[in-house]
Order: sequence, then C-alpha cells, then structure tokens
Amino acid sequence: MVIAQLVVMSIAKQLLEEIEAFANRNPGHDESVGALVKAVRRIDTEFEGEIRTQLLEQARETFQRQVRTLENAEKTLEALEKLRENQQELVEALKRLTVRRPEGVTLH
Repeated sequence: MVIAQLVVMSIAKQLLEEIEAFANRNPGHDESVGALVKAVRRIDTEFEGEIRTQLLEQARETFQRQVRTLENAEKTLEALEKLRENQQELVEALKRLTVRRPEGVTLH
C-alpha cells in the first residue's frame, strides 16, 4: 500500500514538473497552466488509490492534448503565413503578366 502511494505521488510530482517545464519553455499560457497545476495538486491531496491514479492519468492526457493543440496552432499559423506570401507573389506575377504595354514596346 505504501509503495502504491509513493508511485502515485511520483506520478503527480512528475506531471507537475512536466507542466512547469512546458510553462518555462512557452510563456504566455499562465492561465491554462495555472489551472492544470491547481487541478493536479487538488487531485494529489483530495483523492486516494485508484481514483487518484485515474484522475492523474486524465490530467496527463489533458496536458498532452493541450501541448498538441498548441503545436498544431503554431504549425497552422506558419502555414497561413506561407500561404499569404505565396498569394502575394502570385498577385504580383499576374500583375506583371496583365499590364498593358504601349504599342511598339517589346517584352525584352
């Protein structure tokens, strides 16, 4: 029983360390990180046994989902910026192709 409690405490401690490391690498997520830290600490102090373990596992899954969501959002923003640049280049190329030249002016 004592060994099981140590393992569960270790899970909570490890999860808190992971969350805090994420917060240090990615500032600006104070509200969501703070809420998750608060939830993990509450689970750790208010629950025991299998329920505590299950709740901590769910908290870890939630944290991992938040990290994936953030990574996907960053990739999406990068893709949108590249799309904007490509559109701008396309518009400029189309302008060059459709500009009317005075008679007698060659493309060379």
